[in-house]
Amino acid sequence: MQLSERQWKTLIKDIQQQRCILLLGDRAAISTDTGQAERLSALLALHLGRQMEAENVAFEQDQSRNLAYMAQRFLSAPKMRRIDLEDEVTDFYNAATRQTPAYYQQLATLPFCLTINLSPDDYLLRAFKAAGKAGAQTAYYNFRKDKNEGIDTPMRNKPLVYNLLGALKDPESLVLTQEDRVDFIKNVVKGNPGIPNAVMSHF
Repeated sequence: MQLSERQWKTLIKDIQQQRCILLLGDRAAISTDTGQAERLSALLALHLGRQMEAENVAFEQDQSRNLAYMAQRFLSAPKMRRIDLEDEVTDFYNAATRQTPAYYQQLATLPFCLTINLSPDDYLLRAFKAAGKAGAQTAYYNFRKDKNEGIDTPMRNKPLVYNLLGALKDPESLVLTQEDRVDFIKNVVKGNPGIPNAVMSHF
């Protein structure tokens, strides 16, 4: 969809006046550590596939880049525990996200107070701090249980990156499998647990 000149002016004004929320979808989170930019979720799905092949766990090859499917199949391996999947995921992200993609540095210069991040990476938080926004903060949603997490009001020099699908520092919060997705949607809709007011008030 192309924007008209008036729509571009309106969008720029909205960003300048901090009337926008930045939404980082799955395609924004990429890894450049291998020399080729590719979505982290797809790379993680491929990684899980290699683990499953080593243990003779069958999966549909045309779904090999679908993280929710591959994570669900990973848990079907004999004697596989949820914590084993969480360990694989955290180890993968720690290895694959050492280098922050350049465009995050550009995003960090824009006056967004609140970012909703649909990947558990911390690219934008790092970029905010590198851009001199030392007060940048992060928080996350845990679809399994309520958290008493104090969040300061997001401001221009104290932006908040909210990881809606969980955080690596709390692996059980991560929305990984197909079943996790269903539970996540049900719990968000019911508000049990609820998304913090510091986040919801910006909507």
